[in-house]
Amino acid sequence: MRTGYPLKGALIGVDYPVHDSLAWVSVFNNFTNEQTTHRMDVTTSEVASWLDGELIQNAFPRLSVAERELLLTGITLEQWDELFPGGIDND
Repeated sequence: MRTGYPLKGALIGVDYPVHDSLAWVSVFNNFTNEQTTHRMDVTTSEVASWLDGELIQNAFPRLSVAERELLLTGITLEQWDELFPGGIDND
């Protein structure tokens, strides 16, 4: 896998434990300016597809919208709610 900071969006790196089906995904959180690590159901081929230019919703079809947003911005759903307490207006 490619290395460097950032790989794409907020993604810093992905680690696949030998005896576990979930990956440890590290992202740079643009809200707190900190690195955070999260467990996600992503494969090496999905990550490679996204890094190579595939749309995130196509590369990671099993991830929720909030999980995909985390990969893009590093911001959790709870932090989005804190940033936009009344929701985001589409106007």
